[in-house]
Amino acid sequence: MNAETQKENFLRLLSSPDEANVALALTIASGNPAFEKYLEGCKVINAFFGDRVSGELKAENIMFWNLREMFIIDLYEPKHLIRSIPDLINLLPHLKILNCSERHYTQIPIYIDHFTQLQILNFDWNQLKTLPDNIGQFTQLQELSVSHNQLESVPDSFGELGRLQALGLSYNQLESLPDSFGQLRQLQALDLSYNQLKSLSDSFGQLRQLQALDLSYNQLESLPDNLGQLSQLQKLNLSDNHLNILPASTAQLTQVKELNLENNSLTCLPDHLGKLSRLEALFLRGNCLKALPDDLSGLGQLQKLDLVANNLKIAWENISQITHLKTLNLQKNSLKNLPQSWEKLQHLQTLDLKDNQIRSFPAVIGQLSQLEVLRLSNNQISTLPENIGQLKNLKALHLKKNRLTTLPQSISHLEQLEELELFFNQLTSLPASFGQLNKLKSLDLRWNCLSTFLEQSTQAAAAQALPTEENHWTGHLNELESLLLSYNQFATFPEQIAQLTQLKELGLSSNQLTTLPESIGQLKQLEFLGVTENQLKTLPESIGQLTQLRQLKLNNNQLTTLPESIGNLVDLQILELGHNPISTDERKRIKALLPNCRVWFM
Repeated sequence: MNAETQKENFLRLLSSPDEANVALALTIASGNPAFEKYLEGCKVINAFFGDRVSGELKAENIMFWNLREMFIIDLYEPKHLIRSIPDLINLLPHLKILNCSERHYTQIPIYIDHFTQLQILNFDWNQLKTLPDNIGQFTQLQELSVSHNQLESVPDSFGELGRLQALGLSYNQLESLPDSFGQLRQLQALDLSYNQLKSLSDSFGQLRQLQALDLSYNQLESLPDNLGQLSQLQKLNLSDNHLNILPASTAQLTQVKELNLENNSLTCLPDHLGKLSRLEALFLRGNCLKALPDDLSGLGQLQKLDLVANNLKIAWENISQITHLKTLNLQKNSLKNLPQSWEKLQHLQTLDLKDNQIRSFPAVIGQLSQLEVLRLSNNQISTLPENIGQLKNLKALHLKKNRLTTLPQSISHLEQLEELELFFNQLTSLPASFGQLNKLKSLDLRWNCLSTFLEQSTQAAAAQALPTEENHWTGHLNELESLLLSYNQFATFPEQIAQLTQLKELGLSSNQLTTLPESIGQLKQLEFLGVTENQLKTLPESIGQLTQLRQLKLNNNQLTTLPESIGNLVDLQILELGHNPISTDERKRIKALLPNCRVWFM
C-alpha cells in the first residue's frame, strides 16, 4: 500500500460516523511519525461531533492539523464523547481553544483539567451552578466565557488567571464577586450584565487595563470610590441598576467614549461629567434628571445624547454648548418648546421629540440645516412654519398623531425627503407642490380627512413646474413605493395614483370606494393592496396585470365574484375575502383559479 493510499484510508477513518473507527484513527496517529506527518504544517484543529445515533457516536467533518502547535476543538454531545477523551488528551497536549457551549453541562467535566495550555475556553449556554475551585490552574487563559448559566458565585482562585484579557459572566445569578478579582491585571473586557450584583468590592479599581465594562441589569445602588482608577476604560455600561449618584472619582475616567446610565434613579449629574472630553455617546434615558451640569463645553467629542423619559419640562439651554452633537433624543418628556440657542447645533442630524407637549413647531428647528431625521409624532402641533423648507438634508419627517389641518407649500423644498409620516392628523388636502418630492419613498396619510388627493387647481399648479411630456401632478413622485391612505373619506379612487408606477404597497382600507379603475393595472410593481371595509361590488379585469402582487385584502366589501384574470396572479400568497356575499360555487372557482394561494373567506 503506497503512502497516498495510507493517507486516504487514515483520513477516512478519522471522518467515519463509527466511533470505533474514530478511536482507531486516534490510536494509530498517537506517537506514530508515519501518520503524524500527514497532520503537520497547519494551525487549526476542528472536531465537530454530532448527535448520538443508534448507540453510535456520529463524527462529522473531522480535521486534525498540526497537533503540536495551536488547536481549536468544538465538542458536541460531549457525554457521548468521553470514551474517546483519553485518546484526545494524549494526542492534544497543547490544546489552546476549547468550545463547549450549548451542551447542557451542569458542571465542568474533569477531563478539562488536562488541557492546561488552554488560551480560550467557552462554556456559554449551559446549566453550570458552580465553577471548580481549581479554575485558577488555567494560567494561560486569555479569554473565558461562562455566560447564560446559573452561577451564584465564582471561586477565589479566579485571581490566579493573571493572563485573562476577556471575561464573560453575563446572564447568571451572581450576587457578589471575590476580592481576588482585582488580581486580573490584564483584563481588558468584562461583561457582568444580567446578574444580581448589589455592590462591587474596592479591588475593582485595580483592573487598570480594563477598556470595556458592562454592569447593566444588576441591582447596584452605589459604585466604589476608586472606580476612577480604571484609567483605560473606554466603554462603561451601568444601565438598569438602582444608582442615584455617581462617585466624584468618575472625573478620572478621561478615556471613556461611551457612558450608559439608562434606567437608574439619577436626579443630577456631577459637574465634572461635562469635562469628559473624549465622550462620544451619553445615554441617560429613564432617570429623573432635574438638570445637566452648567458647563458642557468640554464635551467636544459628544455626538449622541439620549435624554428619553426624564420628565423634562424645559429644554436646557446648555445643550447648545455641545456643538458637535449629531443625535439628540428627547422622547417621552413634557417639553413645550425649544430654546433659540439650539441654533448652534449645526452638526445635528437626528432630533427626536416624539411624545412631548409641543403645540407650536419650534422655529429654531428650521435653522438646523444638517438635520436628516426629525421626529415630532404624538405632540399637539396644528401648523408647520414655511421655514421647514430650509431643511434641505431632511430624509425622514415623522408628524403622526398631531393636529395638522394643512401643510405649507414649502414642504416641497425638502428635496432629500424619503419618508413622511402624517398618520392620524386632520388633513383635508395636500399642497400644490407636493408632487415635487421626487425622492419620497414612503408616505403615510392614514386616519386623516382626505376626500381627494389633490384639488384640480392644485394639479394644474404642480403641472406648470414640469415639462410637457411629464405634465402630471405625480411626475416627480417616481420613487414612491409605499402609499397608505386608509381611514380617510375617498369616495372614488384617485386616478393620479395609477401614475405611481414604482408603488409596492397601497393601502385604501376604510374609505367609501365603490369601484377600482382599469388604470390600477398600471401598478406593475405592486406587492400589497389593501382595500378592506369599502363598498366594492366588482374588480376590474386589469387586476390580473398586478403580477407581482403577494397580498390582496378585500374583506368587508360587497363582492359577489372576482374576474377570471385573478388567476394571472401566480405569485399571490394571501387573498382575504371575508365578509363578502360570495357563493359556495364562486368560492370553489376562486380557489381553483389560485391553487397556490391561501384564500380566506371568513
